[in-house]
Amino acid sequence: MRYWRGGVLTALGIILTVILSIPLGPVPAILPLLNPAPQGIWSGAKGAVPQGAGTLNLSGLIAPVRVSYSTGGVPHIFAQNNHDLFF
Repeated sequence: MRYWRGGVLTALGIILTVILSIPLGPVPAILPLLNPAPQGIWSGAKGAVPQGAGTLNLSGLIAPVRVSYSTGGVPHIFAQNNHDLFF
């Protein structure tokens, strides 16, 4: 019985993969959109480069905020209060 359940779940997974890979009329195939390769949804993030050194004046800030990026591109935000931190 345990193997039967695993076989059914495997078959459902394969069927779902096939269904999501086929465009249905005007609706494009959804599965390729999740692919991190060049045609996937993450392809737009490739060109996103954090701003280098510079100053921005934002009207909603109460105090100065410093943002620095690590070598991996992770932003580190240093603010004097929670309002500015989450702004």
